[in-house]
Amino acid sequence: VAEFPVLSLLDFSAVHKAAIQTKNSMKRQHRKLSDSAFKLLQENSSLDSRHLDLISAKGASSWLTALPLHDHGFLLSKRDFRDALSLRYNWQLESVPINCVCGAPFSADHAMICAFGGFPTIRHNELRDLMGSLLSEVCYNTAVEPLLMPLNGEKFQRKSTNTSEEARADIKATGFWTRSEEAFFDIRVFHPQALSYRSTPITKVFQMQERHKQLQYEERIINVDHGSFCPLVFSTTGAIGPLCDRFLRRLAAKLSDADNVEYSTMMGWLRCRISFALIRNAVMCIRGSRSRKRQPVQCDRAVAIAESGLAA
Repeated sequence: VAEFPVLSLLDFSAVHKAAIQTKNSMKRQHRKLSDSAFKLLQENSSLDSRHLDLISAKGASSWLTALPLHDHGFLLSKRDFRDALSLRYNWQLESVPINCVCGAPFSADHAMICAFGGFPTIRHNELRDLMGSLLSEVCYNTAVEPLLMPLNGEKFQRKSTNTSEEARADIKATGFWTRSEEAFFDIRVFHPQALSYRSTPITKVFQMQERHKQLQYEERIINVDHGSFCPLVFSTTGAIGPLCDRFLRRLAAKLSDADNVEYSTMMGWLRCRISFALIRNAVMCIRGSRSRKRQPVQCDRAVAIAESGLAA
């Protein structure tokens, strides 16, 4: 039987102290390198501090760290990859129109918010379906766009509460936060570089977006549906709101338990899936067709051939 040296309490204390010192030293070195890299990027690019904050947010770079695997949805075409880099670093986009179908000058910021083509709705729906699919793996009674319970004369303190008979949340799942509790979620994707947000700090914009959803749904869901409500706010650049971050942490913990993998690994995969979904939809907003629908010309082929002199 092998004999192991017996360590005294003082030896354990010394080892623990050395480990803490090493960890703190690595933290200081990492912080120093991060500050240097941020300063270097800021000095040698056309990006403003606001854009740098957006692209350096947690999860915003996840699509750059994954291997390009088609089967797992982690693959972009060459043009999509170039467009994604251009959006990230504020480079000039290639082969884009001068003006949008709506008449406004075409730019990346305009493309993210233009309603023509329905791309903002498609972007929202893809994230809704992704979150709904993942929740169905760890919760029960999961539903996408469930109708809220009908009202029966209830009065609400908040005048902004949605009282429509057709009011819906984006997702409902039972057992997410606590056992047997119905949790309702509503998704919002916004473009932080829109003119209406540029003068507002990013953290404040996220709070505004979350608060807007809460004012619409929270009071009704708590008092009528007897459930909880959590707004899931994403930015087109890949950043997420504080409440959405809390949701993703809980979801990653549940998925890691279900799949028996490390929490950190599952969290990285989850952020990567969301990052790719947002990137693909951002590229769709740039390259997707917004042409106005044209009604086909109704004509009699026989008459057209005869009158146009095409008959042999």
